[in-house]
Amino acid sequence: MFTALALLIALALIASAVVSPLWFAVVALVTGALPTSLGVDQVFATPLGRLDVAALRLFALLAGSAIVVAFQLRNAAPYAARSALHVAFLVFCVVSLSYAVTPVYGLRMLAKLIAPLLFLLALLATVRSLRDVELLNRAVLASGVLIGGLALATKILGINPDSRFNLPGMGPSVFSAHLMVVGMLAFATFLTQRKWLPLFFSLALLFSIVAAFTRITILAAFLGAAVVAVLALRGPIRIVLPLAGVVGGPALFLLSERFRSRMFIDSQAASVEQVLADPGAVAGNVRGSGRFALWDDLMSRFFEPRPAFGSGIGTTQGYLYESSGGIGVAHSDYVRLLCEVGLIGTGLFVAAMCVYLVRAIAANRRLRGDPLRAFPIAAAGGLVSYLVFMATDNGLDYVSQVGIYVFALVAMSEKALAIRRAAPLPAGASATDSRLPNVLPHEPVRVLRRQTP
Repeated sequence: MFTALALLIALALIASAVVSPLWFAVVALVTGALPTSLGVDQVFATPLGRLDVAALRLFALLAGSAIVVAFQLRNAAPYAARSALHVAFLVFCVVSLSYAVTPVYGLRMLAKLIAPLLFLLALLATVRSLRDVELLNRAVLASGVLIGGLALATKILGINPDSRFNLPGMGPSVFSAHLMVVGMLAFATFLTQRKWLPLFFSLALLFSIVAAFTRITILAAFLGAAVVAVLALRGPIRIVLPLAGVVGGPALFLLSERFRSRMFIDSQAASVEQVLADPGAVAGNVRGSGRFALWDDLMSRFFEPRPAFGSGIGTTQGYLYESSGGIGVAHSDYVRLLCEVGLIGTGLFVAAMCVYLVRAIAANRRLRGDPLRAFPIAAAGGLVSYLVFMATDNGLDYVSQVGIYVFALVAMSEKALAIRRAAPLPAGASATDSRLPNVLPHEPVRVLRRQTP
């Protein structure tokens, strides 16, 4: 049953890419986080090692994005040039495959790294009107409603006995990370358009993230929300609300006994007074759940011998799958990147993400006063929360569930700015007014380059 569901989603992705590139994006976004099982393992032996049935969706996402980019190559190529650092990072990863200890796992990792950029290029090459942007907006929000609603239903029906709020087949980490990115869009929409429904949705998503009880996601969500508030607001509240977000996350783990026990080895030795008196001792009391020892082992094995270049893409996963008793993942994408592609590859990745972040902030500034500024604000918040989340989790693995949503926000940000510059909003018209034409039909990047410094 679960294999059939995964195969159906994969076929739907590829078929929609051939029929309609825009609907390919909608199908990918609406179904991206939908688990293909309810916690039942479906693992198969393949030439690329043991793969979960969910890998079908990743391969379909790759294939569908490649089809769209191939058919829209004239439009996609200039956008690829604008993502030169991201492309350079992927090229370096491909080169590192030549000296990787486990090339098979390197190929698996390359698929996870290439898919988000291909998906981004597919969106940038396809979206040509504000109605298209709004369709992507609804698809992202719908995914949050779908996943959150299913999680609530499984709790009510008693299907999910886990004490934490999540959806079986996803796990609390990826579940909360998905809602975190969707929450950035809902919160940005509320702050820029002052509509009550996005506010209630934002609060529901925040409650769900906290109830999932994953430490890094909670902290990332608060920091991302603080970025959204800084970019969206003006006046004193621009300082007060973000400050509440920055303080709120850590305070949750200091003031609540349940969260304090989750965060610290000795919860009694972690209080506000002790943090103020000896922050170093409290930091040393943080519960790493075995992560710190694992990171030390990986860094000594794979980073220290080749700090500049790393030991090759996929090396850590090969080691963890085959030689470490089934640990499986590094639980830090930055440790993984440092070990596999060294300082050069990690630097290229971080630089590429910073470029997207700077563009989102610039787009927000240029769209000031326009309701469409919700998209660049959401993109900035999504990128920051994603990069924080990656510090102690495996965001690069969560391509369909998290990665494509972050890059969908990036695409929506860039296209909203380009289209608004080409077709200013008529007086009295809404952002999705039917009178607005489909703009940028052939070479959207020329407009973006001409009117955006």
